Amino acid sequence: MSRTDLQSLESLRWSPKMDRTSSMVPDSQPEALGVLTIKLCVGCQEMLPVEFFYVCSTYKDGRQNRCKKCFNLAYRQGKKSSPEDDVGSDKSDQHALPDALYIIENPRIPGEVKIGRSQNPEERAKQLSAGNNFRLAVKHSYEEKGFLEKTLHQRLKRRRVEECAGVEWFRVSVEQADFLVRAAILEDELSRETVTEAEPQELP
Repeated sequence: MSRTDLQSLESLRWSPKMDRTSSMVPDSQPEALGVLTIKLCVGCQEMLPVEFFYVCSTYKDGRQNRCKKCFNLAYRQGKKSSPEDDVGSDKSDQHALPDALYIIENPRIPGEVKIGRSQNPEERAKQLSAGNNFRLAVKHSYEEKGFLEKTLHQRLKRRRVEECAGVEWFRVSVEQADFLVRAAILEDELSRETVTEAEPQELP
């Protein structure tokens, strides 16, 4: 390897001291980091490490397409434009972005999950954890699939936890809940494709 090649590699070496709000790599060689996994934010158009994006099972890479900063900004702007919304509610239909469907787990109570909808599942988990001796964890998030909440609740009604005031907790594992959600998403997508591809019937 030539001296020029070594100098080129040295200039691309990533350092924790780099500005974390700016692009981590030159625009001409975003793949140069190799071992670092980066992703383009559709909001600020920055190439950022995947840790800068919320978890979202809808996407193949498991992360939302907006970085946390852009997502939270859009979320706050949506809340300001809907002053009549209940701040603690995660079922508003007037937000700027469609609700995501989420699966939340209380690590202290294995075998039970909460299936609900919110624009910002991570923020919702923080709201529900506030003032309690536990910290809820978002296990899965499905962007723009909040409309499937009622479908999942209906299918799991026999598994609903009756000992608590909430109606969104069910006695199923995270894996079982994820399987049911993915099945509901696939069923919805197939039904939409069937309607789109259906040809009009010719009149006799």
